[in-house]
Amino acid sequence: MTRESNIRYLASCMRTGVLLGIMLAPICASWSQARHCTNVIRSYEHPWGLPEHLRLKPFSDNDQRALDIGNSTMAAAFRLAKVA
Repeated sequence: MTRESNIRYLASCMRTGVLLGIMLAPICASWSQARHCTNVIRSYEHPWGLPEHLRLKPFSDNDQRALDIGNSTMAAAFRLAKVA
């Protein structure tokens, strides 16, 4: 979903009426409320990721990957929601 060509295609379909609605959901590996039970990577004040000085410990490679993928999919969802 984060490929630029896919976003442009979906946006075009929405603008022309070919696509009448969309359902968007962020990847729960990084946006789920259950993350508070593991290594916290987001907060209400920092939805795009905790700054280093607020982290209890450094992000693991998996946590960083989850944050990056979650951010890119949410950014794509916002772009499409603006078109809708």
